[in-house]
Amino acid sequence: MDWLEFFSSIINSLAWPLAITGVIFLLREPLIRLLPSVDNMQYGDFSIQFRQKVQELAEDSKELLSENKESEDISPVNLEEYLLNLAVLSPRSAVIESWLNLEAWAKNRLSHEEDIKDNSLKKLGGYALEMELLTRNILNKNEINAFQRLRELRNQAVHMAEKEFTDNVESYIQLSLALAVSIRKSFHPAHVSQKKA
Repeated sequence: MDWLEFFSSIINSLAWPLAITGVIFLLREPLIRLLPSVDNMQYGDFSIQFRQKVQELAEDSKELLSENKESEDISPVNLEEYLLNLAVLSPRSAVIESWLNLEAWAKNRLSHEEDIKDNSLKKLGGYALEMELLTRNILNKNEINAFQRLRELRNQAVHMAEKEFTDNVESYIQLSLALAVSIRKSFHPAHVSQKKA
């Protein structure tokens, strides 16, 4: 192999990678503008379908939303306004904050049960939290399903880049606040066991 054959084989090997790199470089601006409209991103076995899952959850939870919109007197309007403003700046942060608010209300409600100790509440999360809310009839099965799906979407949001979010963050916020209202409504004396002094 002489030096001409050597350079020819190198050029052959690099032609396609250089061509693809060049096309991506030339089209980088239009590709960046398309990213927010992408509904599904996949890396290995990890798939993100945030927009579709929030829309499904919103459809399934319309009754919960309409039922709790009537209770505006106990709904934290300032919190909703804060979360919606936050969603403009950082949709990912708004989703996480919405979830943290919902989780805090769930733990607060469970703290009023006589057989739950405060230190065990700190460790309670995810599936165990859902099961406590269900077995104590604080939330019904549909509400627990919404709670679980909101948690799953929050878990996805933690791993998403800010650019991957869609306009459905507002629906997520409204659903989490509606579920928090359901939890607050369960503070009615008929639902809450009296703690022993």
